[in-house]
Amino acid sequence: PTPPLRRAMEITKAALLAAGHDVIDYIPYEHIEASKIISKMWSADAGEDFKQDIFASGEPFHPEMQRWINDMDSMPKPTVFDTWQNQQRRSVLATNWHERWEGTKSVSGTGRPIDGLIMPSTPFPAIRHNAGYPVS
Repeated sequence: PTPPLRRAMEITKAALLAAGHDVIDYIPYEHIEASKIISKMWSADAGEDFKQDIFASGEPFHPEMQRWINDMDSMPKPTVFDTWQNQQRRSVLATNWHERWEGTKSVSGTGRPIDGLIMPSTPFPAIRHNAGYPVS
């Protein structure tokens, strides 16, 4: 995360500690795999649903949406088998995530798993309107 987001998390952590809560380091490694899976889920129909709605409205695509549609049009369309395999990956990931979350019982000091995560939703602050997301 960028420095402002790190600072916000540190402020939150300090406030929780000051209020008497325990804070346990927990790195959600699964988010890398989850990001790949959700990206495939969002594009499982290669953008056809979005295209139908936009074409029906007569409105132009937003530039960011147009970029995504162009990406979808340049790739092979996923097959039903591809979608099933991705759904299986999601099920395995969800099971592993749940088991790891429940495993925090041994370090929480309460006999219960952790209550939540303090983390940014993205590694960067909000983007400017129509600026697009950072591309790595």
